[in-house]
Amino acid sequence: MIKEQKKRAYFEKWNRTPAVSDHWLFSDPFRVEKFFDITKDNGVWISKVLEKAKSRYWGMQNAVSIEIPLVSITSPEDISTKVFQELESLPII
Repeated sequence: MIKEQKKRAYFEKWNRTPAVSDHWLFSDPFRVEKFFDITKDNGVWISKVLEKAKSRYWGMQNAVSIEIPLVSITSPEDISTKVFQELESLPII
């Protein structure tokens, strides 16, 4: 129950599902230093939204990302192991 309430709180400022044209919501946290405190350590990118940008970025608080070289994805099994398992192992901040 508490986990579900937390999940809802993460998305409470989202008034719709992001469209393709909303790509900036997912790329900006790792490149726009005006609105984010961005760090990279051991291949893990962590981006914390600055207070002035929280409403602009739909209430986002932080984002975590890794780089996955797409040339290393050569089979359907690679998608499972090299992409989804890596994403599941990202730190929760």
